[in-house]
Amino acid sequence: MDAPARHWLSRRNARIDNAALALAALTVAAVWQAQVPANFWGVSAFLSLPFAVMVAFISLVTLGQGLGRFVDFWRFHEFRHGVRPWTLPCLYLPLAALGLISASKIWL
Repeated sequence: MDAPARHWLSRRNARIDNAALALAALTVAAVWQAQVPANFWGVSAFLSLPFAVMVAFISLVTLGQGLGRFVDFWRFHEFRHGVRPWTLPCLYLPLAALGLISASKIWL
């Protein structure tokens, strides 16, 4: 990816990325404060629920503007954080699902 394309993607997506990371950090703090049980579900909620919040926020903000906007954000995320394109379907989505399942096992 050339420098102008990176600059354009950065200008367009940095705020969304920073907000998503801040929400993930707040989720970690909230789960910590909730004193989840020290079992599998508690640990998995602590480690994976932030991914659920982050992916949900990014999807809500970007998909409202179309699928192309969603793809643009993940291209930006790829070069900013140095992750490969497969991280969304193979890592983030399963972790997000585990976080939601863990939260339901603990709080419902």
